[in-house]
Amino acid sequence: HSNYGEPWAGGRDVFEFLAQSSHLKPDSIVLEIGCGTLRVGLHFIRYLNPGHFHCLERDELSLMAAFRYELPSQGLLHKRPLIVKGDSMDFSRFGSNVVYDLIYASAVFLHMPGNLVWVGLERLTNKLKPYDGRIFVSHNIKFCSRLGGDECTKRLTNLGLEYVRKHTHDSLL
Repeated sequence: HSNYGEPWAGGRDVFEFLAQSSHLKPDSIVLEIGCGTLRVGLHFIRYLNPGHFHCLERDELSLMAAFRYELPSQGLLHKRPLIVKGDSMDFSRFGSNVVYDLIYASAVFLHMPGNLVWVGLERLTNKLKPYDGRIFVSHNIKFCSRLGGDECTKRLTNLGLEYVRKHTHDSLL
């Protein structure tokens, strides 16, 4: 748990913020891009109906820790999260008809080439629940600042997305 830079318990705080902000319900469907070892994901998995948590993760060591330790130790294997290894922002393995209530990416866009971020966002627009679906991207100012000026807002608008606002929350820790 100490390999990921912030207190492991912070995952609960992030989950509560996202669940409240997006009006999450147990039958909601959530995609986390870069779920790592499930610091936040465990809380989604516990809360959501079985099969309603999806994740795309590129790091094999994190995936092994999630599958071999985190899910079994928390008694959450029966929740059947769909966690896929990949680094190309290919969401097709989650199904062609799935629509997400919430898509969450924690700092992963900072570690990707800018063009891949925009390819991923373009692919996600068709997978977001119309009107009510939300995408939360942590550190979004940094990934948008790569473009300079209002370019980020323009690109989001061209994708049919609206930049609502920068929002911060205080951690309980």
